Amino acid sequence: MLLKYLDSIRAGLESLAFDSSCIICGSIESEFCTRCRADWRSNPRLIGGERFPVCASVPYSETARTIVLSAKENGVKFTRDLVVTELCGAIRVLTRESKWISKINLVPIPSSRKARARRGFDFISQVTNIAAKELNADNESIRFFARPILSITKRVVDQSGLTELQRHENLLGAFQVVKRLNSTAPIIIIDDVITTGSTLREAVRALKERNLTVLGAATACASQRRLLIR
Repeated sequence: MLLKYLDSIRAGLESLAFDSSCIICGSIESEFCTRCRADWRSNPRLIGGERFPVCASVPYSETARTIVLSAKENGVKFTRDLVVTELCGAIRVLTRESKWISKINLVPIPSSRKARARRGFDFISQVTNIAAKELNADNESIRFFARPILSITKRVVDQSGLTELQRHENLLGAFQVVKRLNSTAPIIIIDDVITTGSTLREAVRALKERNLTVLGAATACASQRRLLIR
């Protein structure tokens, strides 16, 4: 009994000195608890519903939403690294049949000026840069280059409460290529989440308008509905 009591005191002191609570749900287990880890179900695969290939990895559950927002809004390195890992997995799936390709340009979906000012950084550009470095570190046949060549050309409202039609209208004509791309290498569009697909479709339109080759799109997460479509 005495030993158990002393162990409980030691554990309590350690918890005060070292925060071992789950960064997602706050449970006192580990930085990424068993339940949250199980809910973050990594399985990079092609999903349907678009006229171009899209690969996503994790269902957009409440846990996934918390992880993405933690990385995007608060700049938490641990959750950012989770997003990067899933993006790399999705990109690998998109490129595993592309034996003829030696270079690929990764083009991030641009953030609005307001979002960049609020966060202090451009999240999708940031994770695209990190993903390119990680992919280049373990892939000798294909070289990846982060190319932030898209820009937002009109005011768009927050997409979260919009229907699919409203999202389409909100983003129609919203992107344009603002930097010259001196490369004929195909492009993979990068985003954190795909829900209706309006954002990715608008990016494809803007890139193809400049006669650029789009290989597909990679996202860390996808809505549950998207993952059911084949």
